[in-house]
Amino acid sequence: MAEMTTVDFSQLTCGTRDERSKIVREIGRACEERGFFALVNHGVPASLRAAVTAAMEDFFALPAEEREEYMGKQLFDPIRHGAGRTLTADGFEYRRDFLRIFVHPTLHSPVKPLHFSAICEEYGRKTREIAHELLRAIWESLDLEEGFVGAIMDVRSGHQILIGNSYPSGPGPNLGLGLPAHSDIALLSIVMQEGSTSGLQVFHQGHWNLIEFIPDSLLVHVGDLLEIVSNGKYKSLLHRVTLNSTSARMSIVTAIGPNPEDRVVPLPELVRGSGSSSAKFRSIKYIEFVELTARNPFDKAALNLVRLCDV
Repeated sequence: MAEMTTVDFSQLTCGTRDERSKIVREIGRACEERGFFALVNHGVPASLRAAVTAAMEDFFALPAEEREEYMGKQLFDPIRHGAGRTLTADGFEYRRDFLRIFVHPTLHSPVKPLHFSAICEEYGRKTREIAHELLRAIWESLDLEEGFVGAIMDVRSGHQILIGNSYPSGPGPNLGLGLPAHSDIALLSIVMQEGSTSGLQVFHQGHWNLIEFIPDSLLVHVGDLLEIVSNGKYKSLLHRVTLNSTSARMSIVTAIGPNPEDRVVPLPELVRGSGSSSAKFRSIKYIEFVELTARNPFDKAALNLVRLCDV
């Protein structure tokens, strides 16, 4: 099992100055050393977590013909559904059903189930508030002012997606996966799952380690954009999803990024303070990085393509 930092969100938002400072340091250390942490006392009610999970389950339970219209072919379709299994030439199998929707700045939702839109809007709002508070702490851990970052990259009016992943039971990681090894595009991703079925693995110190979810917690991990803007100090998390041999598994992921037209670049204050006085990544528009990742989806291939080789 992977070792994991546990962050008490209530101490970040409601604690004393000393408690907040301690949490900020813990977040910074977790982002630098591991790329992920567990978030407890986050304020997302159990009823809402259960409701958004049930809403996704209800969508996947719709007849295939009702889901067919959302089978997105285009990368930027605001509602995109995918289903089924992929078998590679060497007999390796990927199995996952998913639904991805844009929730901010504009909510896009399937017509059915009827309750789906309102639940996802509320869950998106709550997790967006959490992400913004965590990003404030991250900028603070990097000795940056939020206003300085906001002048370069618009996060508060930026892009948020919500993804429901449904993984069936299946063979172990030597024969099949739900998702192959990859890092997320976003600044931050927040993962929620109900139940105790394990499946998420993180790559750390040369080994794949299984994540054991803490009951009622959220898992937060660093995305490629945060690695870029931090000039490589905070590392995006390389992870994959294995199939449990006996149980299906559902996860809900929300990802936070800037405006699609914003240019993502190592923040100048961090370049000047890095010792080498040079940027480790080239500048790229967020929307262009999404397209680059779609063409290079595995491992950290897209991030490596914007990495400057002479640093």
